[in-house]
Amino acid sequence: MLACFTSEYYLEIQTEAQGLSTNRGVSADQLRIRLGVSPEVRQHLVDSQIEFLKAIREVINDRIEHLSKKAEQGTKIPVE
Repeated sequence: MLACFTSEYYLEIQTEAQGLSTNRGVSADQLRIRLGVSPEVRQHLVDSQIEFLKAIREVINDRIEHLSKKAEQGTKIPVE
């Protein structure tokens, strides 16, 4: 499942958003060369992907914790 979150996939999504679809015969590596994406920029994008996935994991963990809590039962009060 996480295989789709590779650097190649991320770059493809970015280029498609800019109207430069990599499906038109331009590989992600060729596009990187044409746009001059430096190794530092590539590492920054990879790091941002990692942080984004960590944020998603936190959202999921919070939701699991919320759903796992049992509802507190009320207190019985005698009625006269």
